[in-house]
Amino acid sequence: RNETKAGERERNEMKEGERELNEKKECERERNEMKERERE
Repeated sequence: RNETKAGERERNEMKEGERELNEKKECERERNEMKERERE
């Protein structure tokens, strides 16, 4: 039925958003590590 499809899409969008957030965190962490190395 329709509501299950909508719910499924919402779940997928949430997963997608979580993945993007994780990727952003990963990039930030890498940038911070590079800054640390430059400081040394």
